[in-house]
Amino acid sequence: MPLDQALDLLEEAVGLGVKASSLIEADIEEQTSADQTAAEETSADQTSAVSVDESPIGQTSAEHAPVEQQVPEHQKSSDDLHQESSENLR
Repeated sequence: MPLDQALDLLEEAVGLGVKASSLIEADIEEQTSADQTAAEETSADQTSAVSVDESPIGQTSAEHAPVEQQVPEHQKSSDDLHQESSENLR
């Protein structure tokens, strides 16, 4: 095969590789954009689904009273465990 023909084929192969790379990058950017849009829509849907407390101002019901959250032992921080042990010693 003559050198000129081989160089032409190499140039064509490189061009095809560059084009393929560009198409892949465009697909990745499009997918990332679509994922971000979906995440924003999901976030907006969740925000609009939050209900508003309809109790009159100044009144609370047992349903709306603050609830002490129970944290499993394996998820507690060392500060939480220290505070609990101090309270238990009192």
